[in-house]
Amino acid sequence: MNATSVERRTAMRGFALTAALLSGLALAGCQTAPTGEFTNIDKAQGSAENISSLSAVIQRSPQDPEGYNVRGSAYGRGGQYQAALKDFDTAIQL
Repeated sequence: MNATSVERRTAMRGFALTAALLSGLALAGCQTAPTGEFTNIDKAQGSAENISSLSAVIQRSPQDPEGYNVRGSAYGRGGQYQAALKDFDTAIQL
């Protein structure tokens, strides 16, 4: 190996290292969206009042799967998972 070849390789390594460092700094400045906004569930949608209202909708239109689907979602938000599954199953059967 001659001196020119070694100098060229050293210069290329320096350039690559500098480019990687600058890229890392640029990416570090990027801001990501806060995840808390996406996982916030409105517990009021699972309230007894909301579920009662949805049950009245289902009584008026018992063959409409959308009512069961929406009430199932409300049950799920309220933590009533078995009732939610029952409504989802009914919606699928319709």
